[in-house]
Amino acid sequence: MYRQVEIGKRISGEALERILLDAAKDIGLNASSEDVYDTQFVLGSVREEKVYKRTKIQLRGRVLPLIEISEIKKKDTRSWFAVSTGVEFPPFGFASQRTVKKYLEAVSKRVEAA
Repeated sequence: MYRQVEIGKRISGEALERILLDAAKDIGLNASSEDVYDTQFVLGSVREEKVYKRTKIQLRGRVLPLIEISEIKKKDTRSWFAVSTGVEFPPFGFASQRTVKKYLEAVSKRVEAA
């Protein structure tokens, strides 16, 4: 399942990442954040550059991955992010609808407080 989640207001990528990580802790999930980069080549000196693409957050239970959060751009403001579960590759997660709703409720509380 891939769902776009509307926040209701624009939030900076850094603040959104912090909110999403803190909301996971609020409901007892482990969370880790990873910046995703693309590799670009520059001709002339033929050098390789890593260019920031996005940030993704993986939420885990005790053992299994549950939810992947994506479409976070640290240098942008956004009014949405994406939640993914299921056995598609990528992402990969085993959260129930109930767990996803519980997490999104915790995110909503944090967004309102921000």
